[in-house]
Amino acid sequence: MKKMNFLKKLFRQTRELNSTQKTSYYSQFNNKSEQINRNISGKKNEKNGDITIAIKNYEKNIAEGFVGNYPYDRLAIIYRKNKDYENEIRVLKQAIEIFHALLKTSPRQDLCTKLEKFQNRLIKAEKLKKQ
Repeated sequence: MKKMNFLKKLFRQTRELNSTQKTSYYSQFNNKSEQINRNISGKKNEKNGDITIAIKNYEKNIAEGFVGNYPYDRLAIIYRKNKDYENEIRVLKQAIEIFHALLKTSPRQDLCTKLEKFQNRLIKAEKLKKQ
């Protein structure tokens, strides 16, 4: 039922847009599709041992402000394994910034949990960096 209401609302909103606005509106979804594809590629690259390429895919997504946790989680894990605490901390701070902003605008129910997880990881990474 919620999905149907969302689709009706989306359709109604797009009917009210002019052609320039529609192009901009739909480009948001194309960008998300590209980002999702980069996450999938990154996952495959990791599985195949191509960590450098996986990092490039994930880094591009976080540079674009990806609103899901996947690339932030994966980069934090990769950097931790490589004891690259500087980059791990950078990624976690960016994730915290993104998810904190989402708290104000998104109806997602998992934001507080994810934000807390990133904050806890950041504390651990900062302790490891000091050692």
